[in-house]
Amino acid sequence: MAGERDAFAKDLRGKAQALTVRFDDATVWALRSDLLALDAYLRGNPKAETPRVRHALDRAADLAGAAHTFTSELHGFLGQKEKSEHASWFDLGSVGILALENVLTADKITAPRIVMSALSEGLMFLASRQYVAGSREVIEGLYRQHAAAMYRELWALATDHRKGLTAKEVRGVQAAIDAFFAKLDAPGVTPEMRIAVLRQFYALLLMLRLSELLEALGG
Repeated sequence: MAGERDAFAKDLRGKAQALTVRFDDATVWALRSDLLALDAYLRGNPKAETPRVRHALDRAADLAGAAHTFTSELHGFLGQKEKSEHASWFDLGSVGILALENVLTADKITAPRIVMSALSEGLMFLASRQYVAGSREVIEGLYRQHAAAMYRELWALATDHRKGLTAKEVRGVQAAIDAFFAKLDAPGVTPEMRIAVLRQFYALLLMLRLSELLEALGG
């Protein structure tokens, strides 16, 4: 049974490595397929499951579903764009690659620190890339929908890793997250740039959730 679980962990690690190269609907679909396969295996073999594995799997699967919706909608919007522009949206920049690889190879996950440092890195990425403007109404709607999901995910990550938060600590987390989204909503930031940063965060948070799951599986 341990060997079977190890095989699932190996497959998931391979899918996680693929995310460091390209974060698009096809790559996320393949990852989600493995997560659902693991879920089916654990439901059929309850002795292979622990509360920690179940929690990590549910978090990763939920986020993978949201990430696939996001990348599919973005793919559809870009369907009529030039291939070079399409690639610029989905290929990860140097900041994203380093962040994801650091998460994947870390000996111990320190999610709150990684996420909070990534808030500023996300704005650095935003400033370093430019995109051809598309339909502002469509892109703005896509951003608003998924910004709300990302806001929730950042809170979930912070509370998952820091038990017994004081009121002051909660306010500190709230201030950091709200300040980031305030900058992202600034008048000089285009909808295309906002979507680019959200894509970086989906990739980063999904990698964090996968790292949690792999650690719980012993992989």
